[in-house]
Amino acid sequence: MTNISRTLGKHKKRDVCVMAIQLLASEMGAAATYELANLPKQSLVIASTSFIVVPFDGTLPKADFGFTGALTELDATVALDAAANTVVAGAGNIHKPSGGEVTVVKTVASTVGEAWLIIEYIEYTQCTGELTNFSG
Repeated sequence: MTNISRTLGKHKKRDVCVMAIQLLASEMGAAATYELANLPKQSLVIASTSFIVVPFDGTLPKADFGFTGALTELDATVALDAAANTVVAGAGNIHKPSGGEVTVVKTVASTVGEAWLIIEYIEYTQCTGELTNFSG
């Protein structure tokens, strides 16, 4: 058996990165698709979570979190009018080799509300303190 455990950096540790995106009704009041952030190239999303800090107003406001072209990939149909401190578990195990633009589709206009989207990911080609390799 040939030992390849120390070749090509296989032994180097990779860090888990966390992207925290604040959603405010004052910045995204209308019903629309909003671009939130860019996920770095060569990323593996291991988890995503959204939570409500202040419920959004309006008639049944909802949000779908994902990427351009796959708008519900991270978290589909989150009720933005849920009670404060409501946590919604999203998806993980998503490979984004070319990175991706994180988007939200908001269904109803709002004037009040605050929520957060948290994305945990690993940049598997970065391991020695290199800068993040953002797409776009």
